[in-house]
Amino acid sequence: MLLSCSENLSDAVSAKEAGGEPETFTVNYILPDTETGNDRIYPDAGSTSLTRALVVPIANEQESKVSNVALLFFERDDYGNGLFVGRCDGTVESDHLAKSGKVTVTLGDPVKADTGYNVLAIANADSYFSSGSYLADYCKDKTENRVRLLLTAIMPHTPKYVCEFPDAGLPMSGTAVKEAGKDMTVSLLRAVARIDVKVADEKKNDIILTEATLRNVSSRIPVFNDPKDADALMLASAGPYIKAVHDTVIRGGLYLPEVFRTGFADDVALRNRQAACLLVNCHNKDYTGNRTWYRIDIDIDDEGVQYLRRNNAYTVEISRIRSLGAETPDEAYNGDATLIKAVTIPTEWKTPEGMDKPPVVDIQ
Repeated sequence: MLLSCSENLSDAVSAKEAGGEPETFTVNYILPDTETGNDRIYPDAGSTSLTRALVVPIANEQESKVSNVALLFFERDDYGNGLFVGRCDGTVESDHLAKSGKVTVTLGDPVKADTGYNVLAIANADSYFSSGSYLADYCKDKTENRVRLLLTAIMPHTPKYVCEFPDAGLPMSGTAVKEAGKDMTVSLLRAVARIDVKVADEKKNDIILTEATLRNVSSRIPVFNDPKDADALMLASAGPYIKAVHDTVIRGGLYLPEVFRTGFADDVALRNRQAACLLVNCHNKDYTGNRTWYRIDIDIDDEGVQYLRRNNAYTVEISRIRSLGAETPDEAYNGDATLIKAVTIPTEWKTPEGMDKPPVVDIQ
């Protein structure tokens, strides 16, 4: 979403004219759902996609953290055809959450406070690109449209290609317009989807949920563009293994880049290799054996399309264990995905009540 600046924001300061100090302007940024706490009741329980889920996940601390912000400036153009001008960076003081964080950025040539630009913003960029100079080098001589179409971040991982999301925060991105002599507002959206797991309410006394992990997760994170099947270079494992709370629920800790994959309706082999899936460790209360691992393919529609959108949360609700599972996660991954009954409920990370205005970020 392209956001223009609010007219009641203060004018940007061209401090070079006032005495040789660097030029400054202020960025207000909004991070949807930056509160921590318990789930809250969704106001429209009659919504089709939320018929079985009356709560909407609240972002936890890691999901709300902004440790640094990279701002990519392009020539002002209503159609995104302006060329790259330069990059500026900011670091959040005291590692605050985004709703109260303060970012300080020093503008330098060729970026000017009194010039209008199209801006691409990437939060926590340092954790997802190979070097500090990568973004500027990549954007050189490219238009905004080309960068938005092609730019991908790399999922942090171990040498054995096991995913490790850093404590510095999740990748986030946003687009904005910086008008000449005005401040700027940008909405940052998490560039990943969150997967939660729960036992259905009516089965909480019958099924024990122990832990879960993700598989078939791409190592590439589309920062601004839509994901494509061809971009899916799968990680060997999308760990970590997240433990359940009270033997019934996992909230937060399981993330994957936005997913758009097709062709799963009639091609079981393709589905097994590429469909983003959960591996869950659960069992009926009266079972004492070790065949407790199951595979659940996440939210594939009747036409064989899997689309998991960025900045959305998906709750996989387990309602029945049909048969004994596998002894290990790897066996479950290669096994039968119909041994357990589950439904995926799409929700959004909603902006919580009480957030009256966005935080102010000073650019100096």
